[in-house]
Amino acid sequence: MAVIQKHGKNSSPDLAFHKENLQPDNIGAPGCHKKWSDAHSNWPRPVARIWTVVLLLGTCLLYCARVAMPICAVSMAEKFNWTKRESGMVLGSFFWGYCFTQVFGGYVSDRVGGEKVLLLSAAAWGSMTAFTPILGHLCSQPIFSMTLARFLMGLLQGVHYPSLASLCSQKVVESERGFLMSTVGSGSYLG
Repeated sequence: MAVIQKHGKNSSPDLAFHKENLQPDNIGAPGCHKKWSDAHSNWPRPVARIWTVVLLLGTCLLYCARVAMPICAVSMAEKFNWTKRESGMVLGSFFWGYCFTQVFGGYVSDRVGGEKVLLLSAAAWGSMTAFTPILGHLCSQPIFSMTLARFLMGLLQGVHYPSLASLCSQKVVESERGFLMSTVGSGSYLG
């Protein structure tokens, strides 16, 4: 009984001794560890609501940019005299780029932070979307420039969901993660 009163309900003198003498964990690459306060500080509820709206709009724009090219592909194929195979190559190159950055996007987001990865990738694929019509006319081989542009677009958009998951796990209170992820996920249907 004296042990419980002195050390608390879920503690014993042996556990208290071991807790005081624990060495810091140095597993992993040097420099990849974040401070406890940086890595585990959650957003307050008003900030989380603002981020939810911003991420919802970002996901909506992501899907708008993703489906713009398949809509334009018919008229581009007529203009540049592409065969069905060439049109398929341009459209399919997006998914090759997309699949390459799924794991990498999660790894980088865990190390650098999901906010930074989302911001950089969104700025890059947004610029790529804006300059896509110009790319088709600048190159002497529009099939090459459009295939490369779609591949790069896939690379840049592939980090979105892994970064979103990393950001949510690091910054959102556990009881609100379901609401944030379902709301942001609905942006794909709106887009």
